[in-house]
Amino acid sequence: MDREERRQETGWDCTRLKRLLRNTLRIVVAAFLLLLVMISAEVVGGWRCKLQGQISPVAESPERRAVTSGIKDYSRPEGDTFLSYPEWYIVWSYQEKADF
Repeated sequence: MDREERRQETGWDCTRLKRLLRNTLRIVVAAFLLLLVMISAEVVGGWRCKLQGQISPVAESPERRAVTSGIKDYSRPEGDTFLSYPEWYIVWSYQEKADF
């Protein structure tokens, strides 16, 4: 009887421990599945990026080419624009601060 009384006093019985372990297992499984989803998204994203060289670019219209041909440095090389900070954001962010 002492064991039963002690078990009731501490409040840790088998069903409570099983419930705690089951909930912990669910959290671990959910975290693992989330990790798998994130890894698969990264793999698919990398796969798509590798295919970018194989996709033909959209042809530029002759009208646009005629209009922009006289403008010096109208477009930059893609390598210069990929990691650069967008100019429109710089202009409009300060405009928003001024309006505030």
